[in-house]
Amino acid sequence: MRSNVSTRQLEAFINLAEQRSFTRAASLSHLSQPAFSALIRSLETAVGARLFDRTTRSVELTAEGAVFVDPARRLLVDAAHRLAGGVDEVASVELLANLARSAEMLGIMTRLFEETLEYLKSREQFGTRLGSFQALQHRLAAQYAAIEQSRGLLNLAIVSRDKPGFAQAVRGARAFIAPAAVALGHEMIQFHGGMGVTDELSIGHGHKRLLVLSRWPVDPDAALDRFAGVED
Repeated sequence: MRSNVSTRQLEAFINLAEQRSFTRAASLSHLSQPAFSALIRSLETAVGARLFDRTTRSVELTAEGAVFVDPARRLLVDAAHRLAGGVDEVASVELLANLARSAEMLGIMTRLFEETLEYLKSREQFGTRLGSFQALQHRLAAQYAAIEQSRGLLNLAIVSRDKPGFAQAVRGARAFIAPAAVALGHEMIQFHGGMGVTDELSIGHGHKRLLVLSRWPVDPDAALDRFAGVED
């Protein structure tokens, strides 16, 4: 198939394939019948195959047309899900996606921290609970502070929605949360020891998810560059 097949041509094709009537299909496409027929002919020229057998009494799909129905449907996007604003709207959606990724990272960070805290409260070494060791308490406190900083930045981005500073607030939240999330994941695994990376515990699974979220669509360094206004 050539690359110059338009959405309008595909919609016309699907309408005709379903209605089996040029009159009804043209009406659904909001075109006159001659204009609709010309659109179907241009599609057939573009794909290099005859898609319909036409008689004065009926319209039927050819073998090629029948094969083309499913791919055409997959190529079409429902009107309710289209981005009518073009590139600017894609950028807006990507901004919201980054906000969602940051929120998911914060949720995972909180879950890993809470599970690790419970583990250190109950796990004993040399007859003493691990959570009583001051060195571990200091490391936990540092990660708790990172979680609260992340929460504050995420809340700032959320309340900035529809305000001039929204994009910069989202970039700032992601620039901080992405590396903080990975660092927290490393710490929580280290607190658990070797079993922290096993499938039996959620710690390793959460850390893997944090790695994906922190690096998609760009890595933490690139996220910081975007926040600082450095061009790629």
